[in-house]
Amino acid sequence: MAHRAGLNVSNYARIDRGLGNPTFHTLIRLATVLGMEPGDLVTGFNADHLPPSRDGLSDQDAVIAAARQAGLIPYCEL
Repeated sequence: MAHRAGLNVSNYARIDRGLGNPTFHTLIRLATVLGMEPGDLVTGFNADHLPPSRDGLSDQDAVIAAARQAGLIPYCEL
């Protein structure tokens, strides 16, 4: 499968195990090899399916923390 889609075998293995984060381009390549539409690969997924953040912050809190670290004032605090 990896070779037919033009992917590195180890990268494909990570995707297959649910550990990879494929790009849209990769999803298109995989769907083409499988003979399906790219959207069929992600049907039914939503934010509830995202893994927990590594730092324990919500997505919004992570953006705010990154802004502060860069010396910026987050828009929500103006």
